[in-house]
Amino acid sequence: MQDNQNEVSMRINIVLPTFGQKAGGVGTVASAHLEALGKQDNCLPSVLHISGYETFETAHPVSGFRGFGGLSPGLALNLARDRHSVCHLHGVWHPISASTLIPRLALRIPTVISPHGMLEEWILNRGQAKKRIAKLFYEKYSWHQANAFHALTEKEVDDIRRVVTRPKSIFLIPNWVEDTEASAKTVSGAKNFLFIGRFHEKKGLAQLCEAWHSFVGQHPDCSLTVVGWGDEFHFGECWKHESIRISGPVFDQEEKNRLYRDADITILPSFSEGLPMVVLESWAQGTPVIMTNECNLRIGFDHDCAIEVTPEAKSIMDGLLDATSLSSTAYTAMSEASLQLARSAFSASTVVHKLVRMYRWVRGEEVDVSDIKVQ
Repeated sequence: MQDNQNEVSMRINIVLPTFGQKAGGVGTVASAHLEALGKQDNCLPSVLHISGYETFETAHPVSGFRGFGGLSPGLALNLARDRHSVCHLHGVWHPISASTLIPRLALRIPTVISPHGMLEEWILNRGQAKKRIAKLFYEKYSWHQANAFHALTEKEVDDIRRVVTRPKSIFLIPNWVEDTEASAKTVSGAKNFLFIGRFHEKKGLAQLCEAWHSFVGQHPDCSLTVVGWGDEFHFGECWKHESIRISGPVFDQEEKNRLYRDADITILPSFSEGLPMVVLESWAQGTPVIMTNECNLRIGFDHDCAIEVTPEAKSIMDGLLDATSLSSTAYTAMSEASLQLARSAFSASTVVHKLVRMYRWVRGEEVDVSDIKVQ
């Protein structure tokens, strides 16, 4: 009887610095975790974060705490009161790891850490001094205490093994996308291109702009829509072209889905990613993508629903040219493949149950995790 009660009342504290639009992709994923886990009979999820920014709207408990340089005694005390929960920490290299560390160590709170691509070499090479300090004072202890690391991709599994000394266990569970009723599209030669995401140097925006100017000279009937937020200094004279439309962020999922459906191709020429939701959301709407290998979704190339480029202007231009040369038959095949991949490998109904099994395992329950535990 006690085992059944534990299964029904499993509490999960989702912990991250910011739970809202300012959190970017990590916040979007954490929000998806909260909503999906809340629909499971055996889960009671909640969010703990540093207050100060507007948060996502949700019916589930969300608690914001004052932070001092990223440290939050209030968050630590709240975590200690809920000692029988699972702590799922999203992200690394932030003092919120230190805020959770004392209650986790003192009370042996089962903990999962999701790095979200923050252990990639491209990221590690930036702000090296700050990362060395963070690792010395709190991250190495946080990593050692964690019962499990949650990797989004096989590449991230390798990154964890390379950076973290003797992780206790690693689970490989991807992000997911909600099932849609979208159908395959037919286009003869792609003309409408979409970039959606954070404005940051790692997204390859400068290289995209350079490639676009060379490309649009040959294809003046094409358009590029750029939607996002962040470092707007990336948009200089290069972006002032009649074929380019730049707009602010779109967080409403229905509006985002409309953008994906209206686009012929979504493009993400990134230098570094975890597992980008933009690509999964685009596929779920039947829209193929142009992306780099650094997006960590080689399965998209293998299933013919993506065009591979490198984060260099010449390669990006070649990808744009390849997209415009697609016949209607070839494009429809890519669109159909995109839908099928989103509905199989990245379906919410498939992936969420894997998360639940991971949580049960870190709590010490007897559960089969052989298909998701890679170490």
